[in-house]
Amino acid sequence: MELDLPKYIQKLIHELQNHGYEAYLVGGAIRNHLLGYPIKDYDLTTNATPEEMMRFFQNYPTIPTGIQHGTLTVLSQGHPIEITTYRVDGEYQDHRHPNQVQFSSSLKEDCARRDFTINALCYHQQEGLVDFFQGQRDLEKRLIRCIGKAEDRFEEDALRILRALRFAARLNFEIEKETAQAMFKKKDLLAFISKERIHSEIIQLFSYPKSGQFLEPYFDIFISAIPSLSQIQKEVVFKVIQKEPLSQISRLALLFSTLSDYHSVLKNFTFSNQEIQKIETILQYQSLPIKEDYDGYRILSLFSNVEDYLLYRVALTESLDYSSLLSWLKQLKEKPIPTSLSELKFNGYDAKRLGYEGIEIKKLLNELLDLCMQEKIVNHHHELLKYAQNKKDFAKKSIHQIHK
Repeated sequence: MELDLPKYIQKLIHELQNHGYEAYLVGGAIRNHLLGYPIKDYDLTTNATPEEMMRFFQNYPTIPTGIQHGTLTVLSQGHPIEITTYRVDGEYQDHRHPNQVQFSSSLKEDCARRDFTINALCYHQQEGLVDFFQGQRDLEKRLIRCIGKAEDRFEEDALRILRALRFAARLNFEIEKETAQAMFKKKDLLAFISKERIHSEIIQLFSYPKSGQFLEPYFDIFISAIPSLSQIQKEVVFKVIQKEPLSQISRLALLFSTLSDYHSVLKNFTFSNQEIQKIETILQYQSLPIKEDYDGYRILSLFSNVEDYLLYRVALTESLDYSSLLSWLKQLKEKPIPTSLSELKFNGYDAKRLGYEGIEIKKLLNELLDLCMQEKIVNHHHELLKYAQNKKDFAKKSIHQIHK
């Protein structure tokens, strides 16, 4: 195996070797290269300690990313590269972090502490591929397999259970039998994992096209991660979440769609306000008619990313066609019909000059926008002004008659 390394990586490797230390590329870069995928990040591992690296990288910008765990980030030609000292982890008492780490002089010992065989591959420019745990074989067999005894790996760090699912979904791999059995056996340890980390793994997992197929066979594990999922309508969700195409947000909306208290679940598991808003808007308008042009304009006005909404609706309704709907909305967007208040040729200042105040202004603007989308009024300033003036005059006349 030969890997054409960028100059900024070669520079760091030569720096380590020139000072008498080993330097290996490790992890995802080698995995992706063997699979023919683009390489996004390069990580190095070495027998140099962080203190030693700080000395001979003193002319490079450095970030002490995790010095206590042996990791130093070095900026090489503007690229941040994590370099980690070979290490052996101590005991894990919280099922997530080792109590201590001990630096090692053995590359094999360092690889043995990692999670899966496909993530423990190393590369040296002279030696080529270094594969202590048959990671290349597992890549060829398309398997996610723990290094060593799977139960021990999950006992050490329970988050690896969700990471196994994420890698399987990302790569469209199967999970090796003993690894899968250990995942189920140790699933209750997910209670020790912070909700922030569970959220991070879940949203990454459901960003991949094949993620939906893992929900049903590993459902007990998902429940251990997010207990409220036990209340979903399985016969509905299991089926629709496997459909393609779907986006990350549309999958997440489908996952939580049958929960009555989905808002509190999303909030509890630290979904961002933006993620919650996107998911909730889809669920709030999941029964919106999709027949008339007015319906299309409403969709355009409600969703910043209409694709997420359309994918959700198509997954639930077989009679709908995604490409046709997208083409229809594209045609509507080309028409001179406003679908947002910013496109309206009448604004709050105009309303204020006519005597509208406070909440009246917001109601008026939304009414004008809706009338434009219904094509009952043209989006011209004088037309909108005339409507607003007539409405105000009528309101004044009505009040006057009441007081007579």
